[in-house]
Amino acid sequence: MQRSKSLAMVFLLGVFLAGGAVGFAAHQVAGPEKPCKGDRGSYRERFAAELGLSASQREVVDSLMEAQRTRVRALYSPMRPQLDSIGRSRDSIFEDTQRQLKLLLTPEQQARFEQMHREGRARKK
Repeated sequence: MQRSKSLAMVFLLGVFLAGGAVGFAAHQVAGPEKPCKGDRGSYRERFAAELGLSASQREVVDSLMEAQRTRVRALYSPMRPQLDSIGRSRDSIFEDTQRQLKLLLTPEQQARFEQMHREGRARKK
C-alpha cells in the first residue's frame, strides 16, 4: 500500500513538473505581450547606443523593428483565441494538481508549499 502511495505521489509530482515546463514554454512562445527587461523604447535605445547608430540609422532600425513586431503579431493573431483557451485549461490543470498535492502533504509541508508558490508568483512579476 505504501509503495502505491509513493508511486502515485511521484507520478503526480512528475505531472505537475511536466505541466509547469510545458506551460512555461507555451507562455514564452505565445503568452501575453510583454516586453523583456524593459520596454521596446529602452531596448531600442540600448541597441542604438551600443552600436553607435546615427539618427537616420535609428529611424530605419525603429521602422524595421516595428514592422517585425506587426508581422509577428499578425502571425499569431489567428491562433490567439485557441492559445488563450489552452492557457485557461492549463491553469485549471495546475490548480487541480496543486489541490491534489496538498492532500498528500502534512500541515507543515502545506505551509511551505504555499510559501514556495507565493515566492514563485512574486518572481514572475
